[in-house]
Amino acid sequence: MIKEFVDLFNRRRSELERAFRENEPKKYVDVVRETARILNPDPNAYSSRHPDPSRVIEIDDGCYQGDYLYILPASHGSGKFWCVSVEYGSCAACDTLEAAQELDDVDERIREYMMLALHIVQGLKELPL
Repeated sequence: MIKEFVDLFNRRRSELERAFRENEPKKYVDVVRETARILNPDPNAYSSRHPDPSRVIEIDDGCYQGDYLYILPASHGSGKFWCVSVEYGSCAACDTLEAAQELDDVDERIREYMMLALHIVQGLKELPL
């Protein structure tokens, strides 16, 4: 777990919650990109120390169920990368995002998206190069 990212998540969680309310995620990559966006303390500046949400790479290792591996590069040419793995399932009973999307209550859906985002932040690892 990267303490700086957890601290940024905690400081900017209301901003992330607002983003999820305005535009609910359709896919896991949407959650990862929004989460990466709040991990940059200055969203108007390129950073070699923080993930660039526009550069997120998704690798799907599965079919009906499996893992998404996300590579989160920093700004171009920085040589800094992070990764996180997210398991997915084939139905709402075994897929976190799909289960959240099927909830009737908007507040409950947002809580689930936020929990998923927190787990993404907690799972981020810097890739050694």
